[in-house]
Amino acid sequence: FHETHKMRAILFLLLVTFHISQSQVNSLYSLQTGQGTWYTQDDSGTGTCTIINPPPSSATGIYTTVAVNDPQFLNSQVCGACLEVTADGSGSGKDPIPKGPIIVMVTDKCPECPSGNLDFRNNPQKDGRWNIKWRLVECPGTAGLAYAFQGSHQYYIKVQPRNQKFPIKSMSVLNKNGQYETMVRTSDNFFLAPDGSKLFPVSWPLDVKITSINDDTVSDKIPWTGDQTKAPPNDMITNGLNNVQFSSNAAPASAQATITLSPSQVRPGSSFKLGPVCLVLYLFLYFTL
Repeated sequence: FHETHKMRAILFLLLVTFHISQSQVNSLYSLQTGQGTWYTQDDSGTGTCTIINPPPSSATGIYTTVAVNDPQFLNSQVCGACLEVTADGSGSGKDPIPKGPIIVMVTDKCPECPSGNLDFRNNPQKDGRWNIKWRLVECPGTAGLAYAFQGSHQYYIKVQPRNQKFPIKSMSVLNKNGQYETMVRTSDNFFLAPDGSKLFPVSWPLDVKITSINDDTVSDKIPWTGDQTKAPPNDMITNGLNNVQFSSNAAPASAQATITLSPSQVRPGSSFKLGPVCLVLYLFLYFTL
């Protein structure tokens, strides 16, 4: 009997943690304040988000890519998101962040950056620490969803949606029993078919459902016309057959709330301001139920 209550406490903790994570993502629609710095990324340009060949600024109106601070990276949920940034020229250094507004795309994580800060990718090296304000916005110039795979084959699927207007909350895939299975998000911005999935061996095209942080869900089919025992190679971007995209201006009313995480409230490497609260709730339920 006591073990049953322990399990309920654990489930409650997981539900609270998920709610906090989702609230933090939606809070990015509200204006954030922090500092902007510069860094030089390697030639692959993929960053922690593993986004191969991010859209060039000339094609999309995106000024550059950025690394988001660790507290607001949220286990890759902000990967591929677009941010509108403004600066007033105040700060220190030789190379100010453009006053803007400019649009940047999240492709990396800055582990040492406190909440609110962004690290701007540049080549050649630039210098400075500048005061900025930013918020999550719809990505410009996006067509239908596309997909990238990593190390996938008939019995293993690791897939990354691309070209989304808004950050992705979840993804599921249709199995051979006609049921959608929730895929597992990875820290490098992919989704994995769960172990023991009824999806395997894979039959193409893959039927998927993708949900944005605005709870807007679209259905798509991912094609593959090559060797059916394999999957698209790592460097190939595959367009979805349904040419679907998330709705514009779909930010929820709750996105107007502001959740501010300061460095003093978030331990290095932590993603949740309210993590200690969850721990207290868990201990309370564990010892009292």
